[in-house]
Amino acid sequence: MNSYEQKQEEKRDKLRARAEKADGRSEASFGRFHSLTDGIPLGQPVLVGHHSEKRHRRTLQRADDAIRKGVEEQKKSQHLREKANSVGSGGISSDDPDSVVKLQRKLVKMELQREFWKSLNVAWRKAKKPAPDQKEAWEAMAESLGVELETVNEYRMTLARFPYYKAPVPGYALSNLGANITRVRERIAEQQAKDTEVYTERDAGTFTVVEDPSINRIQIVFPSKTDKETCHVMRRWGWVFSRTNSAWQRKLNNASRASAQMVEKQLKGDNQTVNHIADLDTTGFVGEECAIYARVSTTDQSTEPQELDLRAYAKARGWKLYSEYCDNGISGTKDSRPALNSLMNDAKKRKFDVVLVWRFDRFARSTKHLVLALEEFKNLGIDFVSYQENVDTSSPLGAAIFTIIGAVAQLERDIIAERVKAGLRRAKTNGKRLGRPEVQLDTQKARSMRLDGLSLRTIAKRLGVSHTKVAQML
Repeated sequence: MNSYEQKQEEKRDKLRARAEKADGRSEASFGRFHSLTDGIPLGQPVLVGHHSEKRHRRTLQRADDAIRKGVEEQKKSQHLREKANSVGSGGISSDDPDSVVKLQRKLVKMELQREFWKSLNVAWRKAKKPAPDQKEAWEAMAESLGVELETVNEYRMTLARFPYYKAPVPGYALSNLGANITRVRERIAEQQAKDTEVYTERDAGTFTVVEDPSINRIQIVFPSKTDKETCHVMRRWGWVFSRTNSAWQRKLNNASRASAQMVEKQLKGDNQTVNHIADLDTTGFVGEECAIYARVSTTDQSTEPQELDLRAYAKARGWKLYSEYCDNGISGTKDSRPALNSLMNDAKKRKFDVVLVWRFDRFARSTKHLVLALEEFKNLGIDFVSYQENVDTSSPLGAAIFTIIGAVAQLERDIIAERVKAGLRRAKTNGKRLGRPEVQLDTQKARSMRLDGLSLRTIAKRLGVSHTKVAQML
């Protein structure tokens, strides 16, 4: 177990210890509730005006507080246990000293998975594309591949469930796996490059900037306790104070280095430069991740011209290219596309900071789809840039255009709503009754039951109507 894994284990143990303490407090609260209520007979009313009234009400209030606290502590314990179970389950962290070895193992597994998928598709075609119900052919495929029949049956059932698939493993699955393999390779190269970095310290006057590759952190160390204004500046630029290291720190990357420079300038009083950089029509500092999306409607076309322009544009803006998502031969009217779905999934995981497209219509031809996607990017803090229309949602003009697009979509929704209301008014004018059919009630029978001394709820239950309906009729 390395230092990172040991740290994760300690964090997990602390969370579980806190959960056990919360369980103890919950049980104590429940025990207090039972001790308070055991002396009160079940169904005992509060005797108004009696000398025991105040004591009775006070006891009930204490019992209510006790059980509420018990439930809250129980929920807190459950939350802490879930957090403890999730520690270390978020993938391979860059802080792990063995991250390169673990990523290489993951890469080997993914490459073996891809080779098996390709072999399975080839064997399926050589077997003249047997249907899912041709079990003998699938058994022969499993034997030729040298795998268990249960492994092949998994893909056979998938093909039976999705008959429109052109192979046991569809093309989009292979494309996504290939993209993930490329991503892991790039991450391995990035981690190996970090291994060559050395520990450095730089005196910035009022503080010291420390780059420590061993913990994958860049730190700003002040000689004394920082005041409120300095704390506000640090938090504004994304720094978090570590009590363990007695320093403000971020993960070690180009963005954090640029952030350290901005902090230094602002604390020295150079606010004009800082505000100018913040107001630039760029999405941030050098080193931000950019995702490129390209699409063509037919297989005869190529996305290469779009990709060349977008790569050059990203390079000119100082963005680091995260990945390219390309849909070939897919119409823009479809909201679900393999590469687009992969892009949206990565966006939700905040794997990049900017989405760059050649034109709006390459991303979406539906105004509704475009606005919903832009709104989701806005909520995730991801900027959207269109190369041909020269629209950038991070700039004031781009934000205005985004507002205009949203207004057009809102107008479209309002027009649809007005049409629906007009149709309802017309139906009502023609004598058509809107809403649920009226419930028929035997009034005489209900009155007879009422005279027999039955309650309204009992009558409603026997007649199969609501309590309100019976009350209205009687």
